[in-house]
Amino acid sequence: MRALKSLILLPLALILSACSLLNPNPTISQSTSLTANEVMFAQMMIPHHEQALEMAAMVSDRTDNPEIRALATEIFNAQQPEIDLMQSWIDEFGDVGMDHSGHSMGGMLSEQELLTLKQSTGVEFEKLFLTGMIAHHEGALDMADMLSNSNYPAAQRLRAEIIEVQQAEIDLMKKLLENY
Repeated sequence: MRALKSLILLPLALILSACSLLNPNPTISQSTSLTANEVMFAQMMIPHHEQALEMAAMVSDRTDNPEIRALATEIFNAQQPEIDLMQSWIDEFGDVGMDHSGHSMGGMLSEQELLTLKQSTGVEFEKLFLTGMIAHHEGALDMADMLSNSNYPAAQRLRAEIIEVQQAEIDLMKKLLENY
């Protein structure tokens, strides 16, 4: 009987050992699938990006500054594809039922600030746009921290891209503000 138990338990022990070799730290998931955390990030970041696009859309009618116009184009070229990517996560995973009313997203302009920006032109617009967009981008960098522990490769790439691109744009906007 003992020999029979050994014959049964030995293969089981070998299987369990092999599993622990595949994931030596069982508390760290090796999963690379989309989770509710990435979807929650997307549900927060999409409206954040949409406001940046709204702000960038104002540029063409309110300033002739070629550097600010180029920046607005860069914002469109970077953030619209990111919105599309994040929307695909929501479409794939499903809505996690977030109510945005209780969540503050850093750097978002208030309705009054947006109205003031819309009503300005020239140098006044340029200063308000740059100041507002710097704060907006800094808020996005803070929000990107939500993905710091993500195991989802697309989320890791998006986080890195947001940090790299938006930090470079912050640096540029700060230099542009020095001209005023």
